[in-house]
Amino acid sequence: MKQVLLLILLLKYTFVISQDINVFGFTPAISQTTPLSKKIDWGLFLCSTYIPTDYTFAGLNYPASDIRFQFGNSFTYKPTKTLGLTLGHLYQRNFPFDERYINEYRPYQQINFSHVLSNFKISHRLRFSERFIQNKTTSNYPLTTMLQYLTSIQIPLQGKTIDENEFYLTGYAEEYLTLSGEKKYKTFSEFWAYVAIGYNFCKYGKLQTGFVYEWVIRNQNLDTRNLSYVELFWITNFDLFNKR
Repeated sequence: MKQVLLLILLLKYTFVISQDINVFGFTPAISQTTPLSKKIDWGLFLCSTYIPTDYTFAGLNYPASDIRFQFGNSFTYKPTKTLGLTLGHLYQRNFPFDERYINEYRPYQQINFSHVLSNFKISHRLRFSERFIQNKTTSNYPLTTMLQYLTSIQIPLQGKTIDENEFYLTGYAEEYLTLSGEKKYKTFSEFWAYVAIGYNFCKYGKLQTGFVYEWVIRNQNLDTRNLSYVELFWITNFDLFNKR
């Protein structure tokens, strides 16, 4: 009986001190791929995550605001139609418009591989990231290294391929492994999932709207941040320099 009471008290204490965060929001995003040659692409990515309602965490009030801004820049070499080798950089600023802001600079290297299974296009992405995350106390940017593996799928809703003026389904799952650094709280540290419906405008790109879920371990107590949001994603591939 004593052991049962002790277990109940332990579970109650764990629940009371839990610092898990559950947040809902909206993210507009855009990516543009520009061919620089027959085998090299230049990619740009821009997104912002907005929380439309106030919420309270650990006794502090967080007003409705933009909580994350990201700007990405990459170059991809494609030796074949199904294989890509990428060097890129992602700049991230958390709470970009108030005094809580934190800057992060994230160079990365990745391999992309895609294949077709029946009517499905399946893509795999393995990314190694070096994350230099601002420490507001010391004003330093200590290094954290991560390995990310993403699997995505595209499913045409008409015919066997995604043609002009047709709808399609898409989604992905991505696992994050923190390898080293002061932000390593646990090796398996993040999981992202995404499901959406898209429309192919062909000349003007693809427009996707869907749901994203992010699970992140955020401190040494293994407390989590659970971020769920609706994403509106415009994907373009304008041949600005007439290389293809």
